[in-house]
Amino acid sequence: MAPTFTLGLDDDSNRALASPAVGSESTWIYSNVQFQRATETTQLTITPQVNWQHFDVAEFGAITDRDLTAAFLWTQERGTLNLAASRFYDSTLTTQLTETGIASSDVNQLTEQASVSWNYGLAERRSFVFQAGYSDVSYYGPQVGFLALLLGYRYPSASAGEEFVLSERTTLTATAFADELIAPLSIDDSHEAGGRIQLTHSFSERTQLNVMVGESARSLEGSRSTGTVANLDLSHSCELGKVQLDYSRQLVPYGTGVLAQRQQITLSGTYHLTEKVDVNASLLRIENSESVVYLHVDRRSYTGVTFGLDWRPLETWKVRIEGDATRTQTFDTASIPVSDRRAAVSLTWTPHPLMTSF
Repeated sequence: MAPTFTLGLDDDSNRALASPAVGSESTWIYSNVQFQRATETTQLTITPQVNWQHFDVAEFGAITDRDLTAAFLWTQERGTLNLAASRFYDSTLTTQLTETGIASSDVNQLTEQASVSWNYGLAERRSFVFQAGYSDVSYYGPQVGFLALLLGYRYPSASAGEEFVLSERTTLTATAFADELIAPLSIDDSHEAGGRIQLTHSFSERTQLNVMVGESARSLEGSRSTGTVANLDLSHSCELGKVQLDYSRQLVPYGTGVLAQRQQITLSGTYHLTEKVDVNASLLRIENSESVVYLHVDRRSYTGVTFGLDWRPLETWKVRIEGDATRTQTFDTASIPVSDRRAAVSLTWTPHPLMTSF
């Protein structure tokens, strides 16, 4: 059993990224406890977590996010089986900021997910890989106007293919995939199907590359087209820190009941000043396609920059000071630029895990 507890304070100039801006201060308490049971061939992990946040202005009511995740890993002689399930009940004040922009402390998003992945060895350097997942997203709260736009959806997906071990450092995977978005009041269900190739290569123990490219045929609200899917993860670590670059281009289900073409790039880095002090920074850029906007409700673009300093005065305690800035636009038909500045400080206690064997 491994618990974590965090107490934090922040000051935010435009928490909902709206116009006119509403500044606010908040206090939050976060906790999660990871329960894990492991044997020679299996591992079961269950993690409940709660985040409570209180604001000092009447425009935002207190929120309580309640999440639960579970994962099961079974290692077989010729392969592995992974099962996962989760239930997230979170405020749209966080879940919708980068997507539709329909963010309110009075509207909550319920996400229920389940997935299975299987890797089975066909030969010494060749394996069959299979993945399937299902998501059910719905919204609740007293904001009737927001609920009329946040329709929710169901989203099944699956992929299957083969993985080839080219060398000790290089793996190539070719898969076919398909997914479908089912939303209430839609003109037609949206879906895509295609193929992709993924290359994983370790230049060294410290430098890793994972790149995926593919093509898919899409039917979005009855409009047919083709498009590219891509993903790039490049990381390098050393004694002084780590740098990581992530890029993705894919169709993403949005709460308004559409599949949106999204490009996202994240650049992050950590530098170890001393044994107990780290500084870190990250840049996030998101671009949403205009071709699948439902009633012009989306964030066409979103840019965020974060700087932080972590100090570990004791082995199980961490103090974090961070500041971030965001620029995007309102979600309404008359879209105008909006910005946000935030400063926060938090204290985290991570006691040593409680372990037993029998």
